[in-house]
Amino acid sequence: MPPDSLALSLPGGAAEDTLRQNPIRDIYPLPGITVTAIRRGIAQILQPIRLDFDRWQTAEEVVWATGRLAGSFLKSYGGPGSLQSLSVGGGASAHTMVLMEGIPLNFPQSGGLDLTILPMGLVGRMEYLPHGGSTLYGGAALSGVVNLVPKSPRTGALLTTGSYGHHRVQGSLGWPGESAGLTLGQVSYGGDFSYMVRGREALRKNNRFHQKYLQAKGIWSRGHRSQSLSLWLTQSERGIPGAAWDPNLSASRDDIWALVSATSSWSTGQASHLWRLYAQGQQQHYRDPDHAIYGDHRIIFGSSTYEYGRSWTSRFSSLSRLEGRHEWLTSTDAGDRVRTLWDLVQQLVYQVAPNIAILPVVRGSWVAGHSLWVTGEAAVQWQPRSQSLLEQLTLVGSRNLRQPGFNDLYWTPGGNPHLRPEWSTMGGIKTRWKLGPSLRLDAQGYHTRYRDLIEWSPGEKGLWQPRNINAAQATTLTVTMAWSMPHGRIVLSAGWDVVFTENLTPGFNRGKPLRFTSPHAGRLQLKTRVSRGWTLALMGSGRSSYVTYYDYPQDTTSPARWTWDGYLRWAPQDDKGQRGTMRGLADWRGYYGAITLSSTNMGDKTYETIPGYPEPGRTVNLTLQLERK
Repeated sequence: MPPDSLALSLPGGAAEDTLRQNPIRDIYPLPGITVTAIRRGIAQILQPIRLDFDRWQTAEEVVWATGRLAGSFLKSYGGPGSLQSLSVGGGASAHTMVLMEGIPLNFPQSGGLDLTILPMGLVGRMEYLPHGGSTLYGGAALSGVVNLVPKSPRTGALLTTGSYGHHRVQGSLGWPGESAGLTLGQVSYGGDFSYMVRGREALRKNNRFHQKYLQAKGIWSRGHRSQSLSLWLTQSERGIPGAAWDPNLSASRDDIWALVSATSSWSTGQASHLWRLYAQGQQQHYRDPDHAIYGDHRIIFGSSTYEYGRSWTSRFSSLSRLEGRHEWLTSTDAGDRVRTLWDLVQQLVYQVAPNIAILPVVRGSWVAGHSLWVTGEAAVQWQPRSQSLLEQLTLVGSRNLRQPGFNDLYWTPGGNPHLRPEWSTMGGIKTRWKLGPSLRLDAQGYHTRYRDLIEWSPGEKGLWQPRNINAAQATTLTVTMAWSMPHGRIVLSAGWDVVFTENLTPGFNRGKPLRFTSPHAGRLQLKTRVSRGWTLALMGSGRSSYVTYYDYPQDTTSPARWTWDGYLRWAPQDDKGQRGTMRGLADWRGYYGAITLSSTNMGDKTYETIPGYPEPGRTVNLTLQLERK
């Protein structure tokens, strides 16, 4: 879809067919008001941060980008393969919704997600919404939403070797046109590594990790009808080293995660439909097994194409979505638990003027045995008619809700003993600036107030336990900038965010910031393409001190730090299959490859995201990739 047009995104190319039959001569540019929910992504009117990864970017680069999202904090409980969870805007990981092509991945039991179960190297695009969105995306989105879109498998292979016993082997088989594909792989890390703490060298033991993963995908299209089937499966074996001062020398954990989804979409006249059914299961050694079956029907009414000098063909677009979810959990302590959830979502994009649109959203949620809960969200977006520095201005407010979950039933009096829904209210302003033909800046500020906020932390032998924060509030300010030279020879991206959090719970912690939140964080990435297929990138990230433990009246904090990562890549062909500057080189029977030499944490051997859970110091990895277009 052209970025300077306003069109309804329909499956099967229906929007493009409509534009071809009714050519538009002069299109008034409204890049932000594109209805994309049927695409299983994040609605563009909410101005998500979008990151695209090319075919050659490694898993380490994708993880680096995930951990440096604006206003977020990647909690890492140790070295490679250890538990990693994402928190946004001062909320817990249970309040950040992680989607795979629109399918929620959060565990029904704890509400959070361990990112290490996902083969991040297979992610091709990431869409990030750094504020609450439970009205659109479900109860786990009290703080924010991250949507992952995988790469289409192509025939090829990947091999990585590096520091601390790092090995990865991956093979893929893809069909022509990327209509189907299969990827198999495994990754492993060694069990021990040294690190620096208070100026002395120490050894972290029992940090082994081994994972096998499988991805399969198939797409069938005919006319305006399309069907797809996908499968994800990971099996992970890991040691549980515990904290630095209390290691678990023999504890281990076996995790299995599976996701199967089937989707069918078609368009009829002015409406488009999408049916989706998926089943997801998690079997984890130190957590009771979770299983869920989910059905989803979405229908979009209306059209939003605008022709300059004429009226709108339709002044609104309406998205209706009916969702049903059945979850069950087996526990050796409390027996089987089952719950059924129903949600009805009504979303409307209404154009009140040529340059002003409103987006009201209402969700009705019902859980068997509980009340009916209603959440709402509204956004008003203004775009100037003429070209100006300010491209978009959006005011957004929402009341987000997270229904009682399995954690509320099992861990009383921890968590939520009264089975009350958690909720947050959010208000914010978002701006998008175009400072030149190749320089864009996004600035956002929003305030969130939480009630019955649950914080999860690992306890004995790696078992997670909830602890209740009755109320908290957070104010987040983020600035993100992207600049590139013509033809993309030099690309510079930078960002800075400030997160002020305050615990409102009565007691000695009242008025103090929440644990493991960073008041200030910055990130910088400079990438340059040199001659003959070489790419050099340097990534830096800085984080100020954050509260680690409460010891009234003194708080223990971790010192601020700035770390640097980088990579050097040789890829004679770009992602679109064009040789570019490598025109003189012949491909080998249709195969093209890349060699990447990367290094992380180059200048700092003291690396503890959370005190007591250190990560290794400097690492060096070499990755070889081969693919057939």
